[in-house]
Amino acid sequence: MDVRVSVKGLDRVRAFLARLGAEAKHKAEEAVTEYIIGDASHGLKHYPPYKHVPWVQNMTARQRRWLFAAIKRGEVTPGMSASNGYSADAWHKIDRGRFWEATNDVAHTKWLVGNQSQSAHSAAQGWRKVAQTAIDNTAGAIRHAIAELKAWLKTQRP
Repeated sequence: MDVRVSVKGLDRVRAFLARLGAEAKHKAEEAVTEYIIGDASHGLKHYPPYKHVPWVQNMTARQRRWLFAAIKRGEVTPGMSASNGYSADAWHKIDRGRFWEATNDVAHTKWLVGNQSQSAHSAAQGWRKVAQTAIDNTAGAIRHAIAELKAWLKTQRP
């Protein structure tokens, strides 16, 4: 017995699979970047719980005079977080063509979470560096990318 199968449109399938590789990679990278940026519960947008670390121990006499004058004027409240959430809200992703980039336009963010520029005060308060945040969120980012790819693949047709 001789059985033959004739497949029509195989060239369309091959073209679809070739295109799918690059698009799927780009889609997965986007999903990973979204997850690393995160939200209030995880990722770069997640703030550490408030921890009071006194500034006074590392201040010059002039800075200390300014601080106590600001406390007296009511501009500074000791022991209270002065966070306004601007740094968390400023995280966004940019499509650079070949890759996705997580970026933040707030100038002081580099002192909070910068890999080479994090201040000792921010580290003492519990802020994680960008690289550490990415490492800590890798497993979740991979799970998120797989889920996004599955949903995306359902919408693709050869």
